[in-house]
Order: sequence, then C-alpha cells, then structure tokens
Amino acid sequence: MRLVHRRVFGTMLIDLLSPATAAQFHYRREERQSGVMTKVYDYSVKRENSHWQIIMSGQKYLPAYKGSIWIDPATARVLRIEMQGVGFPEEFPTDDVESAMDYQFTRLGDAKQYLLPVHAETISCQRGSDFCSHNVIDFRNYHKYSGESTITFTDAIKK
Repeated sequence: MRLVHRRVFGTMLIDLLSPATAAQFHYRREERQSGVMTKVYDYSVKRENSHWQIIMSGQKYLPAYKGSIWIDPATARVLRIEMQGVGFPEEFPTDDVESAMDYQFTRLGDAKQYLLPVHAETISCQRGSDFCSHNVIDFRNYHKYSGESTITFTDAIKK
C-alpha cells in the first residue's frame, strides 16, 4: 500500500487558513508548544471545501478533515497543525489518515529567523486490517541561498 499525501509544509498552512477552505475554528485551551504558551483551536473542513488530496492504490480522494492548530498569540504564528481525514468511502483503501506538522523559528545564516517546518508525521491504515504505515520527516540543516545580479542596458552596436 502506497500513500501519496498531497500537502507540503507551506501549502498545508496556507490552505487551512484560506477563506476558500471555510474551516470552522473553535477555541479549546492554552498549551505549551516548542517552549511557547500557545492558544489551541480545533477546526473542521467540509469535504466540498477540502483540498487535501489522498492517493492510495491508484485511487484519489479529497476527504473532509478535522484537527487542531497551535498559535503563538504574541506573534500570530502557527507552531503546530494536526489533521485527520474523516468520512472515507467504503471503496477507498484506507479509513484512517492522520498528519501533523511542527514549525519553529530557525536562524538561517543571518540575524533573521524564519518560521519553518521542523518535524512532520503521517499515519495511514489499510481498511479492514492492522497494517498501518508511519512516515516521519525531520527537517534540519536548512540553508539560505542568495545571489546578486546586475543588468546593464546599452545602445545596440552600430554596424
């Protein structure tokens, strides 16, 4: 069983907060995350607004999903997102897909810090069995690349 999870760090966050997704948020509690006291909100997204594409065994499905989001109230930055697909059809090869992404401020070669993903996990279970896959990704050794260029315009060479 191979799962293709069509969400990556930035797009997961952008899509969840997009008006087109129409996520419904509800405050749950305060909780410490990555050393920061955060506000935790539960959310849900209806299937008709979902952009979370799950591909398994040649089948594609965009499920409704629910989860939680951890927000640093001092900076309004998201530090963690959890999501769980709900309502998979009986003919789809899985009935459970869950994903989590942790973000932290990371210094990249200069004095500036950037909010970047540092850890992600995805779990999916094959329908009707105890077979589950657990994918863990740790993001590290980030590098900032930059360059400079100059464009000079001159008159055309006379023949």
